[in-house]
Amino acid sequence: MNHSDHARRLVLIAAILGVVTADEEAGAAPQVATDTSPDIESFIVALDAPDYEARFRAANWIGSFGERGLVAAPALIALLRKEPTRDTWGPQGGMAVADAASHALAAMGPAVVPILLAALGGDHGGGICEALGLIGRPAVTPLSQIVVSTVESTERRVDAVAALGMMDRESLKPAVAALTGALESDNWRMRFGAATAVGRLGSDGKVAVPALIRLFGDRNPLIRSEAATALGRIGAEAREAVPRLADALLDPERAVRGASAGALAGMGQAAESALSQLTQALGKNGPPDGVPQDAVCAALGNIGPAAAGAFPRLVVALGTGEYNAALALARIDPQRAVPVLVTALEPVSSSESQALPHAIIRALEEIGPSAKLSIPLLKKIASQAVTPMLQEAAAKALQRIDQPAEDKSDE
Repeated sequence: MNHSDHARRLVLIAAILGVVTADEEAGAAPQVATDTSPDIESFIVALDAPDYEARFRAANWIGSFGERGLVAAPALIALLRKEPTRDTWGPQGGMAVADAASHALAAMGPAVVPILLAALGGDHGGGICEALGLIGRPAVTPLSQIVVSTVESTERRVDAVAALGMMDRESLKPAVAALTGALESDNWRMRFGAATAVGRLGSDGKVAVPALIRLFGDRNPLIRSEAATALGRIGAEAREAVPRLADALLDPERAVRGASAGALAGMGQAAESALSQLTQALGKNGPPDGVPQDAVCAALGNIGPAAAGAFPRLVVALGTGEYNAALALARIDPQRAVPVLVTALEPVSSSESQALPHAIIRALEEIGPSAKLSIPLLKKIASQAVTPMLQEAAAKALQRIDQPAEDKSDE
C-alpha cells in the first residue's frame, strides 16, 4: 500500500469513526470537538499525511478543539513551514491546508500567542502572521513591541507588521503609533506593511498622514502606491494629502497614478482642490502617462456638483464605455445627466457586455424620480433584456423612479 492509499484509508477510517461527518464531506465546517471526540493526537499524526485531504481535515478538526488543542500548536507551525513548498497548490492543495492550519491556531485564542510570537521571522508562508491577525487584540501589544524594538531581527519585525496588517480595524487601533513609526523604517517591507496596516485603520489612521505623504518620495513604486491606497482609506481625514495625490497623477508608474486617483475618489468632496488635475486626466488612459479612467471618474463623481466643469469630458468618457462615468454624471448634475444617460443606455441595453448598462441603470436609480424620462426604456429592458440580471436591475430602478407625484393639495 503506497502513502496516498494509506492516507485515504486513514480518512475512511476517520469517517467510519464519525470524525468526518456527512456535512464535512459536503463541504461544511466540522462540528465542535467534544469530550467524546477522537483523541487530538490522532489528528496531529494526520498533519504529516502525504494526502492533502487528510492534512486539511486534521487541521480543521484540531481547530474545533479550541484552546484544548494547544498541544497541537508546534505541529501546526511545522506544517505551515513546509506546506507552501508542497506540489499541491490550488483550491484543494497546499494553500487550503495552510489556511486551515492558520485558523486552527487562531481558534486556540490568547493562550497560543506566545508560541506564535516565538515562531515569527522564519519561513512559514505568512500562516503565523495570519493566525495572529485572526486572534486580534490579544496579540496587538506584543506585536507592537516587536515592531518598535531595536534588538529584534528585521525578519521578526517585518512579520509583526504583516500580522498587524491582517487585523480588523478595532483590534488594530492600539498599534497606530508603532505603525506610524514603521513607515519611516529603512526596510522597504516594513514601510509597505505599515502602510497596508495603517490603511486598515480608516480615519483612525489620520495621525500617520504626514508620514504617508513623505512616502511619495520613496524610490520604490510599490511603497508610493501603497501610501496612496492608505490615504484613500483614511478618507477625508487625509485631506492635507490631496495636493500630493494630485501631483502623483503624473507619477512615472501607472500603478501609482491609479492608486492616487483611487485615493482621491476615497476622499469625496475633500478632494475638490484636485479638480484641475483630475479633469486633465480624463481621456488619458494609455501609455506613457495614462491614468485608470474608472478611478478618475469615481473621484470626480464623489466631488459632486463642484466638478461641473468636467461634465463634457465625462460624457465623452461614457461614450467610450467608461462605466464609472455614468454615476459621476448623475452625482455632478442629475438634471443634465438624465437625457445623456438615456441616450447612452439604449444602444447598449441589448449588448452581451453588461457592465455599462448596469452602471447607467444604477445611475438613473440613484437620481430617482427626477429620471422619469428613462421610464419607457427601463420598462422595455425590464421585460426584454438579454439577461435576467439586467431585467432585475431595470425593475429595481423603476421602483424608485416611477413614483407618483407628491400630493400638495393640502398645502
